[in-house]
Amino acid sequence: MFMKSFLRQIAEQYYSAYGKEVSNFCFVFPNKRAGLFFKKELSAVLTGEPIFMPATLSINNLLQVYADLEQAEHITLLFQLYVVYQNVTKSSESFDNFYPLGEMMLKDFNEVDTYLVDVHQIFTHISDLKEIDTRFDYLTPEQIEVIRHFWSHFLPADEKVLKRSYLNLWQSLETIYTQFQTALAERKIGYEGMISRRVVERMKRGDDLKYDYKGVVFVGFNALNPIEKEVMKYFKKCVNTDFYFDYQSPFLNGNDDFVRQYIKENQMLFPSHFELEAAVDVPHNVEVVSVASKIG
Repeated sequence: MFMKSFLRQIAEQYYSAYGKEVSNFCFVFPNKRAGLFFKKELSAVLTGEPIFMPATLSINNLLQVYADLEQAEHITLLFQLYVVYQNVTKSSESFDNFYPLGEMMLKDFNEVDTYLVDVHQIFTHISDLKEIDTRFDYLTPEQIEVIRHFWSHFLPADEKVLKRSYLNLWQSLETIYTQFQTALAERKIGYEGMISRRVVERMKRGDDLKYDYKGVVFVGFNALNPIEKEVMKYFKKCVNTDFYFDYQSPFLNGNDDFVRQYIKENQMLFPSHFELEAAVDVPHNVEVVSVASKIG
């Protein structure tokens, strides 16, 4: 039996329920690609005269609408971080030598902000990864994993000079992070995690963010990070909001108690207005191909 796609079902349900009024909704997806496919599915179910397509945004685009900073180019961020790094550490190393460390710091700073981790806590010196479990027992498992991942870069397994220099760097990390954020904010730019965190902090304060939609529909999300969860909570409280999580993969329908509990909690916290068809196991042939670089 043919099963309609996840996006086709949502397109049909909303067009059937709202007709031309569907143009006044905003559909939010994990990425731009999903939004393009949703528009294709919605076009296929249209009957009668043409309508204006509803807004389709990625979660990052949605946050950018309410952001007070522009997202900077990656190389711009690295140069600004290099300037701050030199000022704080009094280092004289070249940008070429700093580049690998700068890439790692940018990635970790972004992850810290995406998971809303307390900055002072994560930049506290950790001498043993086991120490994390007791020192940060009040954090969620996801936040603890971010801290564990971060400090795994800096704990040397041997006495190599490079790792020792990374370990010594911890004393300056909080200052570098703070001054980096200040420098970016003064230029009205930022990186993805920083921009998202600033918007979410406004949401948590209860700031009234403007929106011109009849409703907001979150589609296709799965494992939520703290930023995504806070955004969904905010819109659920402030505007007509609907949620459709993509749990149709057969890999998520097994006997894993954690996955089942996670799905149940999300469905209770973020319920759907319309009921979709139950997922049907379809054979998948997946080929994994390695590439040498991002360009590849």
